[in-house]
Amino acid sequence: MNLNGASLKVSHSAWSLATSGEYHWAQWNDSDEIVLYFTGSGDTFLISYFGYLLLDALKGSPKTAEDLDKLLSASDSIPHDLLPIPKEMIDSHLFHFQKLGLIEL
Repeated sequence: MNLNGASLKVSHSAWSLATSGEYHWAQWNDSDEIVLYFTGSGDTFLISYFGYLLLDALKGSPKTAEDLDKLLSASDSIPHDLLPIPKEMIDSHLFHFQKLGLIEL
């Protein structure tokens, strides 16, 4: 699948957290990075704060990339000088998290 096809699939699909495990988060000293341990795979990941916000926004119910953009843009978690959030940034994070097994369609 080419990148354009992957981007289209990511943008228009409803994503949810993987149900195969639990998510455990840690952050130290106001770092911009978060340590994530996922019990489903037994893997530990170092993710960006933005990546954490995306995953956290998926709690509760599936959401599309557009839903996530609206939620994050309306929250106080992202500095206003970083808005609008580039669509490609959301899509690339979702695609990467799917490859890691952290989210699913």
